Amino acid sequence: MKLKNFAALCFDMDFTLVNYSLDNFVPMVYSAFAKYLVWVNGYPESLLTLKPDDYKLMRRGLILDKPNNCIIDVSSTGTVLKALKGLELLTADKIEEIYPGKQWQSFSTFTLSDSSDDFMLFDSVFVTPAIPLIAKFLDKTLHSKSKDTKDICRRFYADLLEAAYANYRPDVFAKNTGNFFPEMKRNTGLYIEKAPSSLVTKLAKLREEGIKMVLVTASHTDYTQLLMNYAFGPNWHGMFDVVCCRAKKPGFFRLKPGQCPFLEVSNLVDPVSPEVPVEALKSGSTFLEGHWSVLDKWIQENRSHGNVTDAVYIGDSFKSDIAPTRECTSWKMFAIVMEGKQGLMPRASENPPKRAKSSELVRSMGSAWHSIFGESHGTTTMYGEILQRCADVVFSDVNVLANVGLDKDITPLKDKANFYDFEPPYH
Repeated sequence: MKLKNFAALCFDMDFTLVNYSLDNFVPMVYSAFAKYLVWVNGYPESLLTLKPDDYKLMRRGLILDKPNNCIIDVSSTGTVLKALKGLELLTADKIEEIYPGKQWQSFSTFTLSDSSDDFMLFDSVFVTPAIPLIAKFLDKTLHSKSKDTKDICRRFYADLLEAAYANYRPDVFAKNTGNFFPEMKRNTGLYIEKAPSSLVTKLAKLREEGIKMVLVTASHTDYTQLLMNYAFGPNWHGMFDVVCCRAKKPGFFRLKPGQCPFLEVSNLVDPVSPEVPVEALKSGSTFLEGHWSVLDKWIQENRSHGNVTDAVYIGDSFKSDIAPTRECTSWKMFAIVMEGKQGLMPRASENPPKRAKSSELVRSMGSAWHSIFGESHGTTTMYGEILQRCADVVFSDVNVLANVGLDKDITPLKDKANFYDFEPPYH
């Protein structure tokens, strides 16, 4: 594969085009959840304190198994690799007691969705800081003598979802309520990194070469405007041929075309700007929601080179980007997996971009578990299997693209699976 052979590059925004400063972002997200639980729901104030060891529990791809009150890491076949009950990482024997044969009983019916009555999936850093909150609450509750433990835990899980809804619901940005959006607006520079000039130049070069540039983000227009203005400057909209906000991923990929039409908006910052349904897209406009097939039709009708038809989606979410792009579209999938930066082992043949050093706390994230990729020469995690099956190429950072020439062959080496600029770090 070569960049010049794509008709369009379609980018996710959060943790893809826009990088977050985890040193500041992680404790802020933890605080946003904790403050709601304590101040609104009346949980103990001790939950407000984020401790160094809490970072070790935060990792994408973990699952809260609500019936068993455990947070688990499972293999691609549903084997429970590790389990956390309260603050205790369970021994193999204890895992066997709860999960006979070490199999998660619900794996056969599990789907990559955010939550259900029986589980919660931790797919992004918007939610992984809640893992130690859950662990600390369960540790206290399960060690209590209360006869109502089951109901107490069920109520806590409902309150946790309520906290997420209160902080991330799109309309609270304009209302300036909750603990997340107001802080993001006050101190954007604490949480968002400026895009390097090399990436800005590369994106412009790709567009000059006739490759269509598309932004497809689940974020609403106002939050998109805030982040892109800071990361790329006030003229960022001119970098793209089409901008799609509030894309209901994974529904953007998984739903039938008629179930979620595109809506055109004229004002990026007005949350009540008229939303007009459209059957076809047009260059230079901003749309909401929609379906990938309609976007693909626009790409095919507007491609600059008649013999170049392939599009690629570049994103970081296993649930919303990586799996559905492979399973539901004809596009290629470039996965951005930030965990590649932890213990990064650059390939000698590559020249990875310089990165700001993360704090020791951020580097320790997820260290209580197996790597998100699995065990070296051993068991593959559920997320590791999704990467191998669904991603054509895996990058540790979108900025790596800045060093990839238009004629550069970016097909991964066969003996290194699909990892481009790093080899998977295991622990």
